[in-house]
Parts: sequence; structure tokens; C-alpha cells
Amino acid sequence: MEGLIRVTIDLEQLAAELYKAKRYVTVSEIARRLGVSEKTAGKVLARLESLGYARRYSYRAYELLPPWQGSDEYTLIAVKERTAHTRVINR
Repeated sequence: MEGLIRVTIDLEQLAAELYKAKRYVTVSEIARRLGVSEKTAGKVLARLESLGYARRYSYRAYELLPPWQGSDEYTLIAVKERTAHTRVINR
């Protein structure tokens, strides 16, 4: 399929890297870091929150929580200029 890109993100690794660098992150920071839309970045942060890696601090910012255990992957599909959340793969 032309224009389709699949990216898999290890959320545990992403959260660990973010936690080492700073205590709070915004949706726009994650969007820039991952090269995705702010909507998709918000979904990534919401998933980190549901897994216990982050806590919502304000409308667009999240507090990163101390190290944790467990792993999950988040699959994103980028179709041309639009990026959409597809599903979470549990291992």
C-alpha cells in the first residue's frame, strides 16, 4: 500500500528515556520527538498514563513517574500526512 508507514514504539523504553531527561512533558514535545501529529502524541501520552508510566498534569502536559516494570508496544500507522492510532499489542 503506497504511503503507508508502520512504526512500533516500546512504551517502557520511551518512558524511561523521557524520565531520565525531565519530569514533565507536553503533547507538542512528544509530537516533535516522535515525528507525529499532536493528536497521535496525545494518544501515546494517554497510553503511557493508562500503563502507569505518566500522570496527567494539565490539559497538555504529563508528569512522568519513577521507574516501573512491564512492557507494552504501541503501533502507529502513518498514512500519507495523517497518522492514526491502530492498536496496542500486548505480549
